[in-house]
Amino acid sequence: MKATVAANLARARQAAGLTQRELALALGTKTDSSSISRWECGQVFPTIENLARVAEILERDVAWFYTPHDDDEPGDDDDEPSHALAA
Repeated sequence: MKATVAANLARARQAAGLTQRELALALGTKTDSSSISRWECGQVFPTIENLARVAEILERDVAWFYTPHDDDEPGDDDDEPSHALAA
């Protein structure tokens, strides 16, 4: 599960066009870019509070981060924010 969350954090951040530093700044907490890097590498798991805030910033549902996503799946549009899927 940790690897899935880590990969999805990186995937969602990159899809949003943010750097690790920009995401850290958007969190507005004591989180820095090295924390984001450790989350994305699976070295450390973000707190549920931080994950919820990241989900809000990246316009995803928290559950999305726990779900494996196949990059090679035809018609895979999981890189789209959750609000786009509701349209």
